[in-house]
Amino acid sequence: MKYKAVITDYVWPNLDIETKILNDNDIEVVDCNTKNDEELKKELIDADAILFCFRDINADILSVAENCKVASRYGIGVDNIDISKCTDQGIVVTNIPDYCLEEVSDHAIAMLLSLNRRISDHSNMVKDGGWYNLNLDIPVQRLSSSTLGIVGFGRIGKTIAKRVSGLGVKCVAYDPLLQSGTSIEGVSIVEFQDLLENSDFITVHVPLNDKTYHLFSEKEFEQMKNNAIL
Repeated sequence: MKYKAVITDYVWPNLDIETKILNDNDIEVVDCNTKNDEELKKELIDADAILFCFRDINADILSVAENCKVASRYGIGVDNIDISKCTDQGIVVTNIPDYCLEEVSDHAIAMLLSLNRRISDHSNMVKDGGWYNLNLDIPVQRLSSSTLGIVGFGRIGKTIAKRVSGLGVKCVAYDPLLQSGTSIEGVSIVEFQDLLENSDFITVHVPLNDKTYHLFSEKEFEQMKNNAIL
């Protein structure tokens, strides 16, 4: 094979698809699904490409990949790779912008519904024999009169809005790249403070970077409704 691609980690059964596609293009696939940094670094010495999912690809690991030309993330976010180090070494970092949009959206909505209906609490109550100990001190929100605030109105945010609209939920969104006071696909774009103050539910879908780190702190929680679900 002319080139070498190291796959650092994966959670699916095998690498048959990757192997077929890459081998057909004269690229050797090396399965390095290990948590051992030294084993990984040994394989990266002569690697042309890195494919990674959840593995932390830090500066120390990248330092040996002097021949590497591209690092591709199985996913959307690239906060688990040292972008600065890649830039210094001339490594192009890529991602998959539409990776698991429906799965992530469905999971976020499932958690929202579970928390609102207190399914886990009530399940545990029944398991403990408390059939009649129903406690509604924390009110259950009726979806048709609730507002969902979406922080980060990219592909996932838009997918969530489209899904929950079928449940009668009103959606508003905040995104620093979008102009407040406008509307996109039926969703009003608002200022961050307005979203915090008026949302019954809030879901966050932004990349982790210097601007979004600690996006929610004591100040933001104080602006939210007392019974809001984040």
